[in-house]
Amino acid sequence: MQSDKYAVIGKQWSGVAKPMIIKKEKLSESGQILDEAALCLFNFISDFSEIPLSESEKEHINLNLKVKTLRRGDYLLQEGDICRYHWFVVKGAIRMLSINVSCREYVLAFRTENNWVTESESLSQQSPSRYYIEAMERTQVLQLNANCMETLRNDIPAWAEMLQKHEYEQAIVTQRRINSVINMTAEERYRDMLISYPYYEQRFSQHMLAAYLGIQPETLCRIRKN
Repeated sequence: MQSDKYAVIGKQWSGVAKPMIIKKEKLSESGQILDEAALCLFNFISDFSEIPLSESEKEHINLNLKVKTLRRGDYLLQEGDICRYHWFVVKGAIRMLSINVSCREYVLAFRTENNWVTESESLSQQSPSRYYIEAMERTQVLQLNANCMETLRNDIPAWAEMLQKHEYEQAIVTQRRINSVINMTAEERYRDMLISYPYYEQRFSQHMLAAYLGIQPETLCRIRKN
């Protein structure tokens, strides 16, 4: 008799279904990880939407999610790739950056817990990306492909409201970022970053912060001393 500790899953091999034995503990552990990560996303949705999620809607969302765990330096996207996904950061930190012909890095954005990240231009136009999306520490994300994102937007009112409000907030963040680059001095950009994102100094190195501010690390060091 098959032990209760094991599950049998049909596996195709040369046209004949053969049983593949997988420990049930492994299956339930994987499901638990997804459930815990999805709970973070559900809480995020409730923060952005006044419409409650039903249990069937949560299940609908869960079926479209995939958990990915990244080590420091792992990429979700590299220059030249075509972006096909949205990622929700459950734990950890990510940066979106470009590297010019002189190998100098420019960080467009950092994303920490409870944030979405994607490469919008590549995703919408299905064109090669000009950017990298890289984990800056051990990071867990929920991955969702673009078609599923739109399906959930159409099927679940709370999801649609969350996306609308989040996209609006991100548009404001982008506008402020552009304004800081155009109109602020290096020191003003640094002070503005400390006000808007005080935790950046604890999460990211001087080199990364300098790349985000568009200055040399030595310049940032002098600003910090003043």
